[in-house]
Amino acid sequence: MDVKGANKVYRSGTDLVPALSGVSFSVEAGEFVSLLGPSGCGKSTLLWAIAGLKPLDSGTVWLGTKAVTAPQPEMSIIFQEPTLLPWRSVGDNIALPLELRPAARDGARERIARLIRRVGLEGFESRYPKELSGGMQQRASIVRALAADPSVLLLDEPFSALDPFTREDMNLLLQDLWLETRKTMVLVTHSIEEAILLSDRIIVMTPRPGRIRLEREVDLPRPRTLDLLSSPEFFSIAADVRRAIVH
Repeated sequence: MDVKGANKVYRSGTDLVPALSGVSFSVEAGEFVSLLGPSGCGKSTLLWAIAGLKPLDSGTVWLGTKAVTAPQPEMSIIFQEPTLLPWRSVGDNIALPLELRPAARDGARERIARLIRRVGLEGFESRYPKELSGGMQQRASIVRALAADPSVLLLDEPFSALDPFTREDMNLLLQDLWLETRKTMVLVTHSIEEAILLSDRIIVMTPRPGRIRLEREVDLPRPRTLDLLSSPEFFSIAADVRRAIVH
């Protein structure tokens, strides 16, 4: 996946508010990349453009040889809040992508059953979203996003509303799923710790208009545990990233 010269300006009354300015980077197949930066720097705008949900004013997002101008079946996105449909059971919510993309149904039953077991939702398929905790709802959102077997998973601060302990559990779960599936993943987050724990590479953006200030490799062995957060290697990477954010 490649982002080439991404520019975006919003209109606020008669004012023009630049959101992105000349953003370019690549993500290798199977790589986990996190986008970090101060609030309002255009991280989510950029992710939504990658997803084909928000057009750029100029520049192009490429998925292989295809320019992304609309949502693509090869990509799924998870949002900040669980977007489960309240009138559908957990199982029916998870199956929704297969209704929209019939070509992905081959092997889907076994894949979904395996994912449901993996995220700890076995036995909850007939429950409704209101009967689940926030963490369990996001687990269901992750399974739904992977149900149609996309090659790219985009994550827009999916754990920001969770308590710290649940968020740590979800980070470790997401890492395990990435290690098992090797999907290409792009995560928007405000958490330096989360980015280091999960990523192969961290991209730090400037305040608005968002530009790339730093690309930092996270060359730490996997699987990573929470013990990493107290290691000298973690503090070295965190210091580089923090300096870039507050520069």
